[in-house]
Amino acid sequence: MHTTPSVTLVPGTSIEIVRPLPRPTSVRMALLDFDGTLSLIRAGWQEVMADRMVADLLALETGESAEALRAEMMDMIDRTTGQPTAQQMDAFRQAVIGRGGTPPTTEACMERYRADLARVIDGRRRALASGEAPAERYLLPGARDLLEGLRTRGVAMFLASGTDHEQVVLEADLLGLTGYFTLGISGAVPPPGVFTKDLLVERLVREKIYRGDQILGIGDGPVEIAAVARVGGVTVGVASDEQRPGRLNADKRERLIAAGAHVIVPDLEEHKSLLSYLFDQGA
Repeated sequence: MHTTPSVTLVPGTSIEIVRPLPRPTSVRMALLDFDGTLSLIRAGWQEVMADRMVADLLALETGESAEALRAEMMDMIDRTTGQPTAQQMDAFRQAVIGRGGTPPTTEACMERYRADLARVIDGRRRALASGEAPAERYLLPGARDLLEGLRTRGVAMFLASGTDHEQVVLEADLLGLTGYFTLGISGAVPPPGVFTKDLLVERLVREKIYRGDQILGIGDGPVEIAAVARVGGVTVGVASDEQRPGRLNADKRERLIAAGAHVIVPDLEEHKSLLSYLFDQGA
């Protein structure tokens, strides 16, 4: 596996220690992201989203290059990974308005994105549903074993995603993951409903369902990492390269560290060492 030079690693692994853990940890529940953290069904979604945005911005004929526009949109998408898709579409709309254009509505933007993405992922979902493709083909390495390890340790789990709720539920089922999430599965919902990972974590602490230090956050986006870090929880940043599982995505790594990750991993293959470090050793 790829590792970044001059970092502190759990001995014999590629697990990077960024910040010291509480000792001992008192984790009782885990909040997990879905796409890029557990699932690879939607691998490449960022590029699909950016392609349409760049095409629309180029049509405004502002004189900006396609490369510059793509860099701007990819930066926005990367920073907002984990937030509801509607927020990314709102950010795109503001980019259009700021250039003097008139963008489609947020819902229209989302419908176009769903259609574009469906052309990429529908075949993957059909292959899973028919049994042609094993679930492991579209799971991040070690994902199922990590969930098994958390369940064995008595950690209750909640799956939270910025992807549309019904899609998360469907894809978790296709991958055989639904049973692990005894606390529930939530994705983005249309107005007037509101679901964000920040609101979920805040509610858990405010209503004294869990203390902040009892929450473990695992994800590849800065949103879930920052939400759990703010309440004093333990955070694992999954700097996954979704196109080449097992390799470290350096850009993701930097964003996850900035968001407050205690630990960085390229995937979940070293789940035994990761769980041992989180629950048995501390720092």
